Amino acid sequence: MVCGLERRKRSAPRQSIRIAKEGQSLQRKDASGDRRKKIHSAGHIASHIDRWLQAHPQHDYQHTGKEIRAAIGHLKPGQLRAEPMLGILARWKSHYARSTALKRWKITAMILRALRIEGAPALDLPKLPPQRARKRVADQEEIAAMLRAADPPVRLFLLFTATLGLRYSEAISIAPANYSAERHTITFKKKGGDEHTLPTSEQIEELFAIAPDRGDPNESYISRLLPQRSGEVKTRIRRLWAATRKRAGVPADLWPHDLRRTAAVSLYEITKDIRAVQQLLGHQSLTTTAWYLQHADTEKMRALLHEMWRPPAKHVQ
Repeated sequence: MVCGLERRKRSAPRQSIRIAKEGQSLQRKDASGDRRKKIHSAGHIASHIDRWLQAHPQHDYQHTGKEIRAAIGHLKPGQLRAEPMLGILARWKSHYARSTALKRWKITAMILRALRIEGAPALDLPKLPPQRARKRVADQEEIAAMLRAADPPVRLFLLFTATLGLRYSEAISIAPANYSAERHTITFKKKGGDEHTLPTSEQIEELFAIAPDRGDPNESYISRLLPQRSGEVKTRIRRLWAATRKRAGVPADLWPHDLRRTAAVSLYEITKDIRAVQQLLGHQSLTTTAWYLQHADTEKMRALLHEMWRPPAKHVQ
């Protein structure tokens, strides 16, 4: 009997070790396999942000939400303070363009409002002043100089942005799956998720024709035209764009997104029709289109505003 009790006492530490190992199951390895990532309970900010992200699948929302989750996810809503949020804002202001920092800060405000419903305090955080509208557009000489200096991938990027008004992300993603050779059009999902169709030019189609076919219809034309090297297409095109602009003698104050504004202003100068510009850019609101067409010349802006608020013409029988 005594021997049996001694065996039970000796087995007790084994049980505690087993419990400890079971406790370790509350942790899991991340993708690297070297570190362990804590699983937050339902009461932590991380779980609330995860639910919020499920309802907001947009790329900017996902990227911003995950960064905030990494910084404050271990806290409970009631423990949230302003200091970590101010640190995030300072990092964004120092690392990103003003427009990107402003966009992320607006998304952050949405997340903080959702967390207040879960018991987080209202934080006294600074407001970023609204972004000033850029007015820089490329003139015809600058566009021609860059086209002459550009290799095929950058030339296609220039044609997409400066003639069709595509955004940076749209231009580098246009693939054979988006192109209709019969209708001479490209159809793609614009910002917001709606489909947008635009006509192609002979210059664009010539570059489509020389792009190597690697068997994947979803590989973008610009990616196909680039030499096969490692690195993201977005980063490589940005570097090639900067080098092309420098070779062409174009000032460094011209940004890639200015080419979209260039397309808008050029079309308006030809047509004097703000609604045609709206259709080219794929805007739902004329106010957004007018933002692209802000000129230093107030008389031109007066004409834009008159066009925006002009009542539809009455049908005369």
